[in-house]
Amino acid sequence: MDDNLQACVKMQGGMTDNLLTPGMTAEVVKGRAAVAHDECKLVSLWRFADAPYRKAGRVVLDTLETQLGTKDVAHWHQPRGGYFVSVNLMDGCAKRTVELLKEAGVVMTAAGATYPYGNDPRDRNIRIAPTLPPVEELKQAVDVLCTCIKLATLEKLGV
Repeated sequence: MDDNLQACVKMQGGMTDNLLTPGMTAEVVKGRAAVAHDECKLVSLWRFADAPYRKAGRVVLDTLETQLGTKDVAHWHQPRGGYFVSVNLMDGCAKRTVELLKEAGVVMTAAGATYPYGNDPRDRNIRIAPTLPPVEELKQAVDVLCTCIKLATLEKLGV
């Protein structure tokens, strides 16, 4: 493992726990090191991204936290690689949330897009890509998203 990868692994808290196992061929070790190195570069992209992308990501995360953080209707994590924010809703609410968004004029990736063939068996996952719209439009879109999540959850609960 090269010095840059070792430094990155140390910075990320030991990402290579399963990088090396007994009996691995040199090719496999090199392949895993390359994957770990690529993962580390992706993590670094999020942390050290250009200001507009960093700001856009922060807008998404802050708005989700402000509007949904105490509601227990959605869960998300800060991206560890790339710019996508994956949001998990109450089971059975993702498709309805995306329908409501479309009715409100907000275009999103299809619900469950992160699953093979777009089939989320629990109908709960929405992926947000905060890199395309300007930050002001993104903030409005995430506000609408949060409202649609709340509405779809209430509908699911029969309220």
